[in-house]
Formats: sequence, structure tokens, C-alpha cells
Amino acid sequence: MNELASRIPPPPPVDPPVRLRPIELAGRVILACGWGIGAIAAAALVLAGAVAAATVAVALSSARGVTGARERVAARPRTISAPTAEIPTALPELDLG
Repeated sequence: MNELASRIPPPPPVDPPVRLRPIELAGRVILACGWGIGAIAAAALVLAGAVAAATVAVALSSARGVTGARERVAARPRTISAPTAEIPTALPELDLG
């Protein structure tokens, strides 16, 4: 076992963590916030475009439906309606004589 352990190479040395100065750190934070705000704005723009597209689609389909209904009404055969008979409000007196 000792012989096998001697064949394993030692791990490479670990570099110490990179320390940023406060101004560099603040710059990176501001840049990250800018990217985040930009991503949120892009998502809002895409969502607004989708809502606008859906609104236009609904408007066009409803206009098409109204036009179709008008065409169906116009295609129906027109009949002349007979005048309705008026019912007298009082019966005339009968002449029995």
C-alpha cells in the first residue's frame, strides 16, 4: 500500500484567491446590475410584443367573424312580410233590422 501511495503525484499548488480592490469590486457589481436590468427590460419588451401580437390577432379574428356574419345575413333570401291584420279595439254594433 505504501508503494502505491508513493506513485501518486502530489496535487498542484493552490493559488491564493484573487482579492479585488473596493473600486474594482464596485465596478463589477454595477456592471452585473446593469446586465440584470437590461435582461429584465428585454424580457418586458418581448412580453409587450407578445401581448400586442395577441391583441392584433383577436381584433382581426373578431373583425373576420363579424364580416362573415354580415355576409351570411346578406346571403339569406329576403321575403316580403305580409302586413299584420289589425284587431279592432271595439266590435261594431250589428244591424239586426
